[in-house]
Amino acid sequence: MVDTQRIKFAYYDANWQFDTGEPDALRSPAKIVVAADVTDEMENHLFCPECCTNLTKSPKNRQRFKNGRVACFVHWPSYRHVNCGLRSTKPDGMNFATEEAAAQALDRGDLVLVHQFMTQQMHLPESSGTYNQTPVEDISGPQANFPIARHRGQTVRLPTRISSVQTLCRRLDENLYRHYQLPGHSNPQQLHDLLTPVSSITGEDDKPKLYYGKIMSSSVMSANPQPHHLRMTKLKCGSQIVDFYLKQNNASQESKGIGTDKVGRYVLFWSDITANGIGYCAEQLGWGEFALVPDLYTRLMDDLAEA
Repeated sequence: MVDTQRIKFAYYDANWQFDTGEPDALRSPAKIVVAADVTDEMENHLFCPECCTNLTKSPKNRQRFKNGRVACFVHWPSYRHVNCGLRSTKPDGMNFATEEAAAQALDRGDLVLVHQFMTQQMHLPESSGTYNQTPVEDISGPQANFPIARHRGQTVRLPTRISSVQTLCRRLDENLYRHYQLPGHSNPQQLHDLLTPVSSITGEDDKPKLYYGKIMSSSVMSANPQPHHLRMTKLKCGSQIVDFYLKQNNASQESKGIGTDKVGRYVLFWSDITANGIGYCAEQLGWGEFALVPDLYTRLMDDLAEA
């Protein structure tokens, strides 16, 4: 089923108001709520993740419309004058009329051009004689050609990032509505349109995509697991294939927090899809090409997977 709901979640805060509050004061402490979890006391305290005006659940007291379509969020008509890209379905991609407009979107963080995802772990340089083990997850990449919509064929050189999937997972609620141009893509799209569920995989695919999957199990086939041993993390897949695994060595997966105790959590990864016996897998991923989604967003990911 195609997901046509532009508003994936709402912020709930009983003490914040659009007319007097600052957006940053809403986003950080607010609870992230999907439409299926809205309760009566949340009415009048639900806000749009993009424009921060009030939202309401529709239909208010049911989980589905009479035609079977799932409940969704809609903006209050009283704030119709506030511009918001989530008021209606938008075409895929993001176009800019000028070089300045594209550069401004980069500066604001609304647009992110990803040259590649990191394959090797990087660290901060030594400081005062002490080595800092904090990994670097986002560095400057090369300049790249970016299309400008005003004239067909016109491009401009803009800076890119060499990034980590972990940066997408951190503040996923905000990143869902940012535009990303990923490696091999010709135009930017909002992150939620780039996320591909493992449940949609039907076979091998040599074109890397940004996948997400729910952990069903994770184990090392050894009585005495070592860092170099293979950890098999099974992800929930569709009925069209037998099974699907994320295959990485034990040390690599544990460094991301993936283990036997993470059943029910989600993994986000950038990979092609290869055969694995009678099933399929993602394997030999680089350090920055996969990450465990914070538990804070598990309910949000459940809702995306069910859409």
